[in-house]
Amino acid sequence: MKDLYSLPMSGVLWSRCGGNTDDSGSEEACALIAEIPGIPGAIAIRDTKKPGVELRFDADETKSMTARLVRMFAV
Repeated sequence: MKDLYSLPMSGVLWSRCGGNTDDSGSEEACALIAEIPGIPGAIAIRDTKKPGVELRFDADETKSMTARLVRMFAV
């Protein structure tokens, strides 16, 4: 498995996730998500307030996290 943190992310399209604005409209809860180039199903997630800090997940971790979130929030 490749070290996901060694892969370049320059030029990727970061998309806003849902729930990006708090009640005051200040975007306090603004999360962004992007696909990691060259690794099918791998993603990176970051906060707009800390653009240099991100979490990266391979395809299996992404699937596991998604399944857990669905169970937690009964979506």
